[in-house]
Amino acid sequence: MILFPALATAQSDILEKNCRFVYDMSKGAMAARQTKDDMPHQMEVIAKLAAESAVPDEKETLRSIARTVVVRAYDKPMENSLEAKQRTTAAFANSEYGRCMQGRIFSERR
Repeated sequence: MILFPALATAQSDILEKNCRFVYDMSKGAMAARQTKDDMPHQMEVIAKLAAESAVPDEKETLRSIARTVVVRAYDKPMENSLEAKQRTTAAFANSEYGRCMQGRIFSERR
């Protein structure tokens, strides 16, 4: 019975680490979207980050999630003012982090 709390803690740590990565990735993807960077370029950037940041057996999962995050970011409109761009970027990153912590982001991979 002692193993279950340890296993739950380890899984929770992995989830938090991966979701923090999703948060950072989401923030970068939306910031790029707001500066008119093109989607194919962002797909390349995010895929490299996922490959470098992931635990070896989780690289493909995070790469798939990265693609989903970029598509979701580029589905959002571009804002005009700097303040609106910053607000949109922060809101998107927080939303994706929340989806990740709830496990929803893993069921929507592309």
